[in-house]
Amino acid sequence: MLGEQKLVPASCGVRRTLWIEHYAAQLYVPAGNVDTIVDPGQPKALHIRILNSVLMPGDIPGRWHDALEPVLGTRAMATLRATYDALGSGDVVVVMYEPGRGVTLQANGRIVAQHAGHRAIDALLGAWAAEMPPGEKLKRTAVNNPCH
Repeated sequence: MLGEQKLVPASCGVRRTLWIEHYAAQLYVPAGNVDTIVDPGQPKALHIRILNSVLMPGDIPGRWHDALEPVLGTRAMATLRATYDALGSGDVVVVMYEPGRGVTLQANGRIVAQHAGHRAIDALLGAWAAEMPPGEKLKRTAVNNPCH
């Protein structure tokens, strides 16, 4: 539940390089409908568990940093960087969006950053989707990574 709405996993997957599992991620949206991810009127959440931190980059990858800094600002990005640096195997990161409240980013249950509105979600989706419209890429990802 997020606010008044029940969220259902729409996509689940494990990021792997060869035999190394880096993280497991689940995207939660109302009724499991991935179309709601781009709708600022709908809640959503992303749950990430770090499985193996050995090959994590030393800093927040540039495309994520470049997308988020104009939205969150330098102070929040400094906090995010420090949090990122401290992440290790078994840690959990959750990004939640609730209409009227905005985006909350948590690491291991501790609030790391908050932002009113949907812009942070839009920035994350844009960086993730790269050169494809985020809604289209998410639909493809959900089809290829269903939750069992």
